[in-house]
Amino acid sequence: MGSSAPTPAGHPHRTMLVNATAALLLGSALMVIVHECCHWIAGALIGHRSTLYAFGVEYTPPTEGGQAAFTALAGVIGSLLIGALCTSWQPFRRSNGFGHLLWLWFGFCQLQEAVTYLVITPFGAGDTAVALRGLGWPDAVGWVMAVLGVAGMFLTARMWAPHMRHAVGEDLLLARCFSFFPWLISIPVGTVLTSAQLAGAGMDVSIGEATAIMLAGVAATVFAPMGFLFFRRTTGLEHRPLRLPSVPVLAIIIFVLLEVLNLTVLMSGISIG
Repeated sequence: MGSSAPTPAGHPHRTMLVNATAALLLGSALMVIVHECCHWIAGALIGHRSTLYAFGVEYTPPTEGGQAAFTALAGVIGSLLIGALCTSWQPFRRSNGFGHLLWLWFGFCQLQEAVTYLVITPFGAGDTAVALRGLGWPDAVGWVMAVLGVAGMFLTARMWAPHMRHAVGEDLLLARCFSFFPWLISIPVGTVLTSAQLAGAGMDVSIGEATAIMLAGVAATVFAPMGFLFFRRTTGLEHRPLRLPSVPVLAIIIFVLLEVLNLTVLMSGISIG
């Protein structure tokens, strides 16, 4: 995804900001596709025609009851398992380059996606709320899920903090370039792209669903700013500077191609089953 050369000494903050922002945008875009593919495949497995869009999946005929719960939870459980794998197993750690940075953002976005759905369960939105209705469970279960989700958000942020410390050492500005500024930049970028996808969507989306989709884009990376709650408490770790290119050209190209896919092919949907 980028050169294995050391991070340019003259512009470490700029280099970190460019690479971390690219890794966040690409990692979160890949997360959405993988998450939706879990729903997509689950629908086909139970015999429904399953159509994949850029931000969701539509089933024909519509799923109900236990089938609706199964297809909804496929995405949450898929994100949770993939996130747990990627955050515990880091195959690019030895090279410590852009590939490692992208792997981290992708894995943590998957974890955050799962716990965010738990948080919003009582409000009737998202995969876990669909599963709750499909299984006929009482509303109290939704509030238990929300409590677990809030705890999961803090746990995910706590897990992110050591990676910040390894990458930036004691440099707080570099830490902000690693986590906080990329998150801020991703908000307007994600808002514009998601708005474009919703405007040309080939599936019916209510105002409430559109709002949830927009907010989900921000929530999926909220562990990054929350990580600063634990940054100063994370001490005694080895400083392992990342080896980053000035600009991760290949990663940017892949991100652009993914967004072109979202705004063209996935507008009308891809069906299986």
